Amino acid sequence: MRKVFITTVPEQEPGKLKAHIYRTEQTDIKSERETEFPIFNVLENEHGEEHELIMIVVKQPGESFDYNYELLKKDIKDFEDRHGEKINTVLVERGIEETLDVYTDLFKKLATAIPDNCDIYTDITYGTKPGYTVIFAAMTYALRLKFNVDIGKVVYGKIFWREGTASIYEITRLFYFNYLIEDIVNSEGEDPKKAADILFGIEKE
Repeated sequence: MRKVFITTVPEQEPGKLKAHIYRTEQTDIKSERETEFPIFNVLENEHGEEHELIMIVVKQPGESFDYNYELLKKDIKDFEDRHGEKINTVLVERGIEETLDVYTDLFKKLATAIPDNCDIYTDITYGTKPGYTVIFAAMTYALRLKFNVDIGKVVYGKIFWREGTASIYEITRLFYFNYLIEDIVNSEGEDPKKAADILFGIEKE
């Protein structure tokens, strides 16, 4: 089975990105290894020799992104050396501009990069605010239109600068909100709004 891990290279200036142990009580995303990239918390719990591991990396041009991409590649090599497993890295480059064309192009590249027959694990810690919505759109495309695709986890890492600590959270359910609403609306039920209100616990006005 293919396992696809999607992450984004951050824009912090060279030397500013620090490694942390991302703490959590959730055992399937817990790791005691320091990393700059929370996606490795997921990877440490989801790998295995029976799986083909693919890391899709979204990167913008620029010195900071180049520097931080090298940090990511070091973490990938460390993982490979420790576990004796290969990670196939797929670099998805996007423009620096915040335009509709840039994000549309990013969607196309991500939709192409996600293969059939895979589980998708995504870290949305880094990247521009519109960027993660494009990643969600590409995940939805793969889930709906590609063969044998499932969503494993969506995670988010947070650093508490004052305390010098970091935590990781699973937010997979947030991805499924739009997905579930679309399914309910497109179903043959007589009252899709009532069904959605019951599902999400929305109280009547």
